[in-house]
Amino acid sequence: MKPKVVCDYSDTMGGVDRSDQEMSYYPPTRKQQHQYKTIFRHFTDQAVWNSYIIFTKISSRKKIDFVEYHLQLVENHIERYSDPNNQSPRGGPSATPNPLGLTARHSV
Repeated sequence: MKPKVVCDYSDTMGGVDRSDQEMSYYPPTRKQQHQYKTIFRHFTDQAVWNSYIIFTKISSRKKIDFVEYHLQLVENHIERYSDPNNQSPRGGPSATPNPLGLTARHSV
């Protein structure tokens, strides 16, 4: 049902077009106050895309799509570089109530 022009383009599009297409499905960039953060995230995503292309060309394993590859990459990095002994304490209410903390800032 697609026009012939669209089918021809899809069959012959190059690496840059495919990269832009795949990266546009899951845009990680957010509006940032500092532009360098957006640029850094874009370069990081481009590096992940390039590693995916190399992985698909040299891998003899079952082919996976870009999203699955990206998730596996993140999971592997978390397993490899996280230290379970270095857990930061979570915020939350303290076990002992502090009535002064509740009334000191407010007039009753």
